[in-house]
Amino acid sequence: MRRLLAALVAACAAANASAAPPRCARISWDGVAALFERWNQSLATQDAQQVAVNYAQDAVLLPAFANNPRNGRDAIRDYYAALLPLKPQGRVVKRTIKIRCNVTVDAGVVSLHLTDAAGVESVVPALYSFVYEYRNGHWLVAQDHASVIPSDDAHQLSIERH
Repeated sequence: MRRLLAALVAACAAANASAAPPRCARISWDGVAALFERWNQSLATQDAQQVAVNYAQDAVLLPAFANNPRNGRDAIRDYYAALLPLKPQGRVVKRTIKIRCNVTVDAGVVSLHLTDAAGVESVVPALYSFVYEYRNGHWLVAQDHASVIPSDDAHQLSIERH
């Protein structure tokens, strides 16, 4: 039994020693901001599938306009299929970006512009956060959270670089 355990420990140590350290994908502050714009432009297509491809297969969406999380790309696509008739567009008011190895966070305040079937536009201030992960050569949304701000305080904020 001891020999089997020792062999197992040695095999694990050898596997860890031979594993290459993870390579960190390079991205700049502006590159992270461009990921938000890519997502926003996909909203403008009015195609829920185009929006969903921004997300990892196992992504989690905590939406501003629903009471339940959406787990996985298919559930996220279905959420956007219901939201896209309102022609949503986001405009970042204030953001903080943090860049790490193969993970980046873009969080802050966004004004969501919605237009109903009658053409009436409304602007909804919201807190947002996108957690992006670098997977298979692409930056994808792993987690997305938005929550409506109950006041108009967001309109007085300006974009800050952090």
